[in-house]
Amino acid sequence: RSLFQAREATPQNLTFQDANNRSVESQMMQMTKNSMMQQFAVEVMMAQLNQLLTVVSERA
Repeated sequence: RSLFQAREATPQNLTFQDANNRSVESQMMQMTKNSMMQQFAVEVMMAQLNQLLTVVSERA
């Protein structure tokens, strides 16, 4: 396979430099989903940490 060989991509996808066809819209939706899941996980962990800090400070 030649590095500069022309490749035909399907209209809804984009051919990236690694020769894989991906939908930009699909990639953006996945990134948004991952970002929201990460933000939710951080908020849950912060709430749990605050609960632990409250419990520890009440003991002292």
